[in-house]
Amino acid sequence: MTDPSKKDVERWQLDRFREAIDDFPAGDIISGEEPDFVVKSKGSIGIELTSLIRRTPDGRQPMQEAESLRSRICKLAQKRFEASGGNSHQVYVEFAPHARLTKRRVPLLSDEELLSISV
Repeated sequence: MTDPSKKDVERWQLDRFREAIDDFPAGDIISGEEPDFVVKSKGSIGIELTSLIRRTPDGRQPMQEAESLRSRICKLAQKRFEASGGNSHQVYVEFAPHARLTKRRVPLLSDEELLSISV
């Protein structure tokens, strides 16, 4: 399984936004770079997607770092599971909200024997 491209993620985000906003402009959506998308109908409306990064409180792990490490753990666990010849499963993963993750612990935390599985 390959990771979605940045543009695929942006399109997914735009589609969710469009679904949530009743008066989203009607028209053809054209993918670009600057802006990320243009909605063409009677005129044109450019849409640029931006990520908001929150300031990290003192003594806390930055949210982006924690998200990246959680993603690495899940991808490595998936890779190990697929290599073992396991059947496909739908899996939901939760991490303790204040658990501090480190790069060094990623291989250990992705070990299938440590994963708690509920059916």
